[in-house]
Amino acid sequence: MSVALFDLKCPSYDYVRRMTWAEFRLRLHGLARDNERRLIEMREMAWVTYIAPHSDPKKMAKTKEKFWPIKKKAPKVELKRRREAMERAMKEYLKNKKDG
Repeated sequence: MSVALFDLKCPSYDYVRRMTWAEFRLRLHGLARDNERRLIEMREMAWVTYIAPHSDPKKMAKTKEKFWPIKKKAPKVELKRRREAMERAMKEYLKNKKDG
């Protein structure tokens, strides 16, 4: 991932090279939080523009999150598959444990 020095709010490249990994991760987390906040602000402005013309409400998104999703959610199907795989592995382990 490429991150510019001004994004991390660092004065120089030398400063970045001397910082610890923990400090870098903290600054990167702050950058991600700032980007998410900016996206939410942009979504608010776009939402107002979207609902202002009073278009056909049946065709419009009912919530801001459906209009412009920002946080990614794990699909439930994938979670079900993971759970099933874990249950199969656990049954196989218990079977092998009893046999062996």
